[in-house]
Amino acid sequence: MAVDPDPSMVLLYPYDKTVFPRGLIGPTIQWDGGGANDLYYIHAYSEFFEYKGWHNVPPPSRFDFPKLPTDIWLKLTASTEGDVKVDIARFDGQKAYLAKTQTWTIAPANLTGTVYYWEVNNGNVVRLNIGATAPEPFVQKPPGVTCVACHSVSKDGSRIAASFHGGYSPWSTIDAASGNVLYFPDIASGFQAIAPNGSHVVWGQSDESGALKLTTFDSSTVLAQLTVPGGKPQHPVWSSDGTKVAFARKTDGNWLDFNNSELWLVDIDLMTNSFANAHQIVDKIPGLTTTTFPTFSPDSQWIAFNRLNQARTRAAVTEVWLTSLDGSAVVRLDKANGFGIVEPGQDQTTYEPTFLPVSVGGYSWLIIGSERKYGNTLTDMNPASRRKQLWVTAIDGNITPGTDPSHPAFWLPGQELNNSNMRGEWALSPCKQLGEGCNAGFDCCDGFCYGDPAVCSDKPDTCSHIGDSCEVDAACCEGEGTCIAGYCSIQPG
Repeated sequence: MAVDPDPSMVLLYPYDKTVFPRGLIGPTIQWDGGGANDLYYIHAYSEFFEYKGWHNVPPPSRFDFPKLPTDIWLKLTASTEGDVKVDIARFDGQKAYLAKTQTWTIAPANLTGTVYYWEVNNGNVVRLNIGATAPEPFVQKPPGVTCVACHSVSKDGSRIAASFHGGYSPWSTIDAASGNVLYFPDIASGFQAIAPNGSHVVWGQSDESGALKLTTFDSSTVLAQLTVPGGKPQHPVWSSDGTKVAFARKTDGNWLDFNNSELWLVDIDLMTNSFANAHQIVDKIPGLTTTTFPTFSPDSQWIAFNRLNQARTRAAVTEVWLTSLDGSAVVRLDKANGFGIVEPGQDQTTYEPTFLPVSVGGYSWLIIGSERKYGNTLTDMNPASRRKQLWVTAIDGNITPGTDPSHPAFWLPGQELNNSNMRGEWALSPCKQLGEGCNAGFDCCDGFCYGDPAVCSDKPDTCSHIGDSCEVDAACCEGEGTCIAGYCSIQPG
């Protein structure tokens, strides 16, 4: 019988209009403004699902959907495709207030792959398998190596290129499955990019020579060099189709600290071992003069990137943007950054985007680092001490130039809250062999997954199902999407 709005309760997390995938731990709903003895009515409902619960949630108020006797979040996401409404109403012992309401969207697919990120506090790159409750250490460092930092992961999840030590940051290659070091020439590199299949590496920015070098993953023999007039190439990244490299051209500072750069693109050909047609696609803008940290969408047609006031991300003023390959359509990802969603100032703490290499559930998925508040769990906003965490935002599969295709971000479950986590490199997990269990074809070395139970196969079923390997749209089963980045994927309606 409530009639009055709640004067005290403020919902903090998740954000209204967030798109969630299936297959993750459910979000911890967080709010402020209630009393220690207040009672809350929590109501989540969609076309085929409804949950009603009455709970005492004392401050700081944090609520997880029950897991026993039934995992409510699992049933909610499995039962829902599209919108789910969430109402939270408060009774303070004397009076009941109108509910605070949000609408979330459930994408009809599980996220996949592995996120490799740097735990700054520990100086380690760890990996978090999507859906896991905690990350795992895996890099077997050579004797004398105390830190693993700047890293790049092949899209197929087979190999990692990473820098050891710090300082001159020599490059190495690492087997993603075992964590064993495959090659370590002890040559200065800084940031590097590894090819989508792990075959080649582009490296060399920390030697300040002004040239990036192309080599195979297990050799320091230079096959080609990339130079650009008027500056030095930094922060390279390979396109998903392996034909292009995006990078920043810096015009001041050193390899780690600079303030002026633009986004460039170059063709790369591994048949002839050559770079060609290097050109600028996005310029810097006043106040955010450092344009860098690019990442390609799964179809290699769009690039997400950072605009910052400095290259080093600690305490930076920073936003994530999106551009077409020719630079004709450039848009700020307002919802991913949190504009109009989080407090002013927090909406300029987003950096280092990385796309999941495949499109699932009708969306592309982008990992971003952020120093924003996480509900009432991480609230420190001091630029010198606030913690970096990894967040995920859904990007519409059908991007319309001039419009923001992003959605409000959610905190990536499984990462540790007591570390600053950054540089989340998202790749497919190391592939599975014939006969092993799978969820989709991109889990499998040969690209196909079907059966009951589903297992990896070396040939398609009568046609390629969602997530199976493809070369053309016609290879995908009727009603099971189009061929995007080599796999059948659906687009949202």
